[in-house]
Amino acid sequence: MKKTLILFWSMLLCGASFSQDKPAVQLNHLMLIVDSSSYEAICNSEFIQKQFAFSYHKKFGEWNGFYLIGERNYLEIFPEYDFTPPELETGVNWACLSSMKSGTLSTLNQNETVFDLEEDSESTYLSLTLSDSLCPLSVWEMKKSYYESWTKKEFKEGMHFLDTDYNSPAESDSSKNYMFNNIIGISYQANEKDSSLIRTYFEACGYTISSSGAKSLILENGFEKIRFHFSPMIKGFSVESIEFELDVPYPILKLPFGNSRLEIAGKRARWYFNVEE
Repeated sequence: MKKTLILFWSMLLCGASFSQDKPAVQLNHLMLIVDSSSYEAICNSEFIQKQFAFSYHKKFGEWNGFYLIGERNYLEIFPEYDFTPPELETGVNWACLSSMKSGTLSTLNQNETVFDLEEDSESTYLSLTLSDSLCPLSVWEMKKSYYESWTKKEFKEGMHFLDTDYNSPAESDSSKNYMFNNIIGISYQANEKDSSLIRTYFEACGYTISSSGAKSLILENGFEKIRFHFSPMIKGFSVESIEFELDVPYPILKLPFGNSRLEIAGKRARWYFNVEE
């Protein structure tokens, strides 16, 4: 399942300047598969497309995806189809983090029992494989050939990457005309047997623990806050909600989209998934 997800989503991959306190690793994008009714409600929403986010549809053969673009990261949503294999069914998700300095992955790959290295001529992925073979998290680092082909700039070993090196500068700029600035938080539910692996992975990626309990964990890197709720009853690795930073404060608003709900208050928005109205 892990290799299938990495290869599939890396084929679908298509911003802010570097500063000394920028995280070594940060969120690039989050992929989430939702049920067909939620997908249709999201894609056909005039509010989403005209106010909330610079967004668009993209088709890959039989697959349709809907992209919501922020300044430095983005969300991609796919529907579950009748022909969907088990590893790509509703609820499956993949967070792709990006290395912000060339050579970072070589320093992170210290624990082979936790990390799984996948690479080709263009990119390297350092992934977390959980006890049930799920691969919900990867750090992506561009190699010389991909960087120079995509950015049209010269690659140098040890160089710092810009947010827009991984994404589209034009799309990042277009996002400034909408409410959605960036994803700044993700809340997950996971089985407690994987809590140690998850903690080790995020700490290796430079996230610090701001709160830790028997059933919960909160990690931060200055840009994003990642929350976990652990339970022995939870199967798989699911996204409970996504938190967004907005451009300006807005009044309180709650909008249902199929089996999901977007809640807006001030300069924050939180999108809940798999909810029952």
